Amino acid sequence: ALRARALALPDARSDFPFGPDAEAFRIHGRMFALLTSSPRVSTEHAFVNLKVEPVLVDGLVAAHDDVLPGWHMHKRHWVSLVLHDDLDPMLLEQLLEDSYDLVVAKLPVRLRPVTHQR
Repeated sequence: ALRARALALPDARSDFPFGPDAEAFRIHGRMFALLTSSPRVSTEHAFVNLKVEPVLVDGLVAAHDDVLPGWHMHKRHWVSLVLHDDLDPMLLEQLLEDSYDLVVAKLPVRLRPVTHQR
């Protein structure tokens, strides 16, 4: 479901720059999500790294057991969400869209999707 939702975002694409077990989701070459797994993060479940506003990182990590500082990412700008059946789908949806929006906001206006050109 995460993969489908990420690719449904305007101009989103995916690739595997770190090998077959790590799918990166990008817009115009800039990554907004990384779907992967590592026993150092979770022995049973995959996880996704998402970009977040730096002021929100500590609060998200403190408020949600399944939100961790971004694994192999800049801990001030990224979080890791452990994907399992009990994960709040609204939390995942919101953080995915927020990550996408943060990356789009840094693109030149001419590259932004029509929905984000304000």
